[in-house]
Amino acid sequence: MSTTSHYVDVLVPLAAAGRDVGGVICEIRAAFTDRAAEARGGFDPAIVPLLDIKLAGAGQRALDIVRRLPLPKRRFGLPMRLTRPSSPNTVMTPLDSRQARGLDPRNASSAELGLALSLCLLERGRKPGVFFATGSLEGSDCDSVHPNDGPVGPVEGLSQKFEAVTTWLERHKVGPWGKHATLFVPARTVDGSLTVEAYREEIERARTRAAAIGVELTVTPLRSLAEGARHLGAVKPRFDAKEGMMRAGVLAVLGFVAFMAAALQPVELSPGKIDYFLGPLPTPTVLRASVADEKGAKTFRPVPPCTTKTGLSLVQFEDYVSVNIETSQTMLPKSLFSAVFVVIGEKSQPKIFEPKQALNTEADAGATPIRKVNGRLSFGAAFPVQPPEEEMKIVALSRQLGGFNTNRLDQGVRETFENAPQETRLNAQARWLANIRGSYIEIPFEAIAPDNQRVVRCES
Repeated sequence: MSTTSHYVDVLVPLAAAGRDVGGVICEIRAAFTDRAAEARGGFDPAIVPLLDIKLAGAGQRALDIVRRLPLPKRRFGLPMRLTRPSSPNTVMTPLDSRQARGLDPRNASSAELGLALSLCLLERGRKPGVFFATGSLEGSDCDSVHPNDGPVGPVEGLSQKFEAVTTWLERHKVGPWGKHATLFVPARTVDGSLTVEAYREEIERARTRAAAIGVELTVTPLRSLAEGARHLGAVKPRFDAKEGMMRAGVLAVLGFVAFMAAALQPVELSPGKIDYFLGPLPTPTVLRASVADEKGAKTFRPVPPCTTKTGLSLVQFEDYVSVNIETSQTMLPKSLFSAVFVVIGEKSQPKIFEPKQALNTEADAGATPIRKVNGRLSFGAAFPVQPPEEEMKIVALSRQLGGFNTNRLDQGVRETFENAPQETRLNAQARWLANIRGSYIEIPFEAIAPDNQRVVRCES
């Protein structure tokens, strides 16, 4: 079985042939592989896996047009080749063949744009990506677009496809697109109208629904494949081995600069699992301490979750909020990574803890120092909840290559607390902390008295 390294996923919205409603998303992966398929049925080995879902014709057309796209001739005054570099094996594979049920020649051509863009990004891009795309690739001049630039032609069923994209985002909520998703469409419809004008209401409805789940959906009309490649930053030709050796010195310097630039970039933070002797627990978990034994030692046990209608955790006084934060993969060792917790509220003064400090406090029920596993860093702590009743947040900040000045951090967040009215105090502190250089994540909860009726109802 072949293995893939660098890859690009394209999500192709397909209208159900012969129907006025509905639509599906077909996931196709373009990847470099160590073992290409053999040519079959007159199709290039790269797109043979698409035969089973009736997209081989669209894949072959996409491949042919990508190979005709012009390459830049000069870069920084240095002459560049006029032909393409030798490439590793490329393969285009459906991630789930069931998604392409019902495909026929009437709708398969609308996948050509997406397949071609994924090949462009694979061959020319700097990093993996994922996007939505629908559109055909016409062979003749269209709207003054040169044939070699791959004119994008109109497709049927755009209403179904907008609905399919929106439903897909709502169903998955979180994906490789992050907070921004892009849908490429033809610039014009089948009757020659501008797509963004003819489908203004559908586009606005799709954006609104995507925004409701925290995704900014951008609908980008394209006149040509070359224009789409520029949008994706896939315009630079890839060097082959000879050129790589000739410019090894320059690349070494650039590689060091890139390493430093990446090291200074914030890493993504996300809630992680909390180690517990009976099994991992989610972040956040509410812990309750037992009565201290004769030596003053306490044990901690998780309590059943009690939440508001919006999912906000209700935490009783004297309980602990335990969290564990995990980073995305980073090349740096944990010794060059800094993190800090800030506990903020509407009424109580903010409190700042470093992971090593939190480990030495009585809040050490589940606290962990910074550790690295499989290229990811994680750190956590448990924080005691005290009166008064209020909405609160545990904010975790992290930074590579440079620590936090906790005195300045404490002074800044306290000044923000004191200067903001109570009704906006919590968000004011959160906004101030979010502007600190580095990465940011917040865990919201509500401190509540044990005799509060909401707790009584929750425990009854």
